[in-house]
Amino acid sequence: GAQIGQITCSRPILKASVPSLCNVHLQRSQKNISQAYKKVGFNPPPTGQISPDFSVLVAECVRQIQARRRESRSVAAGKKCPKDGKVG
Repeated sequence: GAQIGQITCSRPILKASVPSLCNVHLQRSQKNISQAYKKVGFNPPPTGQISPDFSVLVAECVRQIQARRRESRSVAAGKKCPKDGKVG
């Protein structure tokens, strides 16, 4: 049947758990968020009490994701098929 809810990776998790990420993806998302904090010039205190404007943080995360996608696309576009010489 159809699955309900957001699927973030193929590893099984409890549907009631929050966040719905496996340990590997949770660590990656935490790393991406900390990088986004640094990019927007926000150095959070160790207690983590103050948070920047959420829209700025989301915009930076989206920018990082798009940059990675562009990079992987440009690498893939540079590869040519050895049989017919066509790109992609």
